[in-house]
Amino acid sequence: MYAIWLFRKGDITESYAVLQGKNNKGLFKKCEDRSRYILSKLEQPAPDYQARSIAPFNKNILFAVHSIGNHYANGYARRTALISESLTQMGFKLFGITRPGYPWDLSKTANLPRNMTSSFGQVDYTHFFDEHMLISDAEDKYINVYSKQLAQHAKKKQCSVIHAHSSYINGISASIAAKELGILSVYEMRGLWHLSRAVKEPLFEYTDHYQYLDKREIEAASLCDKVVTLNSTLREWLISHGIEPGK
Repeated sequence: MYAIWLFRKGDITESYAVLQGKNNKGLFKKCEDRSRYILSKLEQPAPDYQARSIAPFNKNILFAVHSIGNHYANGYARRTALISESLTQMGFKLFGITRPGYPWDLSKTANLPRNMTSSFGQVDYTHFFDEHMLISDAEDKYINVYSKQLAQHAKKKQCSVIHAHSSYINGISASIAAKELGILSVYEMRGLWHLSRAVKEPLFEYTDHYQYLDKREIEAASLCDKVVTLNSTLREWLISHGIEPGK
């Protein structure tokens, strides 16, 4: 259990050192694989944005969100609802999709009926569930599945924009889907969740996991065509990390 404790603290290198070379199973195997993945990602160079032709805007927008307010009425949900309301009033047509597994991948909502659609903030959302594809599973595989769902839904609804809201999993998935369809991808970075954790756990900022999450957020902003963020401070942070000011 020491390795699991290290992993949850964010000390990925130390956790992997404890687990490596052992005949791990279950949670320990999952922790070993995830640690190996994070460490390999930290060694890889950041991807570059590739300019491309983009289809004209037709006022149809697909929202890709981490969660909605039907199950947890937090600030994230409130922001989603208000943005949806404003865009709808401006004449845009909005559709929504939540990350694969949501809301059944949360303990408090795990036993909810498997309704694959719901409404929140004037938007109809589509949900996807597969017990073998959850956000805690292999991340590249999860993003690959998610991006295909986004592409299929955006094509079905004839959307010309995929607007992804934090976290980076939404952003990276949206960028892949939009590139496949030749439409615009927007990443709305609603703060930095790992920085919020570091405020509560100051030592987290010095861990491998913090650096990994930092890198992935920058990757999402880099891969998407446009970026929306909260304020000038976060905008300057993005620019200082290589994001083009024009995005």
